[in-house]
Amino acid sequence: MNMIHAQPFLDVMHAKASVALEKYLDPDVTLRSPFLPEPFVGRDAVVSVLKALLAGIVAIQQKLAPLVGVPALELVEQGRG
Repeated sequence: MNMIHAQPFLDVMHAKASVALEKYLDPDVTLRSPFLPEPFVGRDAVVSVLKALLAGIVAIQQKLAPLVGVPALELVEQGRG
């Protein structure tokens, strides 16, 4: 499967640049949750969810970084987390 179209979106997610998410999502995008029975439908709803997730990741990184000396996601990406 060619995922070249996904790379710009993934780059935005990795950079935690939530303001840029909208331009990579179709207006009719649907996000299904493993925790909720109803999906999030539409660009605005999905962007809101992704922004909340990114904010949570940043908060976790900020709390863990002093404990481990490097951002938590770097540990995961290096296969140590």
